[in-house]
Amino acid sequence: MEINISSIKKTRGKSKDFEFCAKQGELTELQTACDIMVKGRVTNVGTGLLVEGELSAVFADTCARCLADMLAPVKAGFSEEFFAQSDIVQDKDLYTYDGDIIDIREFVTELLAMEKPLKMLCSEGCKGLCPVCGKDLNQSICGCEKVAVDPRLANLQEYINNSKQ
Repeated sequence: MEINISSIKKTRGKSKDFEFCAKQGELTELQTACDIMVKGRVTNVGTGLLVEGELSAVFADTCARCLADMLAPVKAGFSEEFFAQSDIVQDKDLYTYDGDIIDIREFVTELLAMEKPLKMLCSEGCKGLCPVCGKDLNQSICGCEKVAVDPRLANLQEYINNSKQ
């Protein structure tokens, strides 16, 4: 994901459009269901080069509640300034470029990792699995007793049950 900036790096205000398609597994170890699309524009803003655009991908994973296979589409806008490596004292928080090429691979990989949901859900209303029998509660309701007793209080629950009889 390299952008040739030779035509814009010396003139403030000039810009250049770009578009990349990264194949599955090419950018990151994150499971994606299709290629990752990145498109945008690089603009010389005087102090550096502003890279703006949009990333789109589809994550393939399992639902955190019901364990069903699922797809999660993601679109993320971005805006990041890149600085000439020769102008900057080493700072790990800044993105730099060297010569006439900006390599946005590291930036896009980090953006993709940040955009992946921490808890993948097939739907907001997913009921998950029954903790007793393991049945998918989205498909049907099971007849299991849902009252879970803290093991530390099991003796107390037993006492209460016996006293009701």
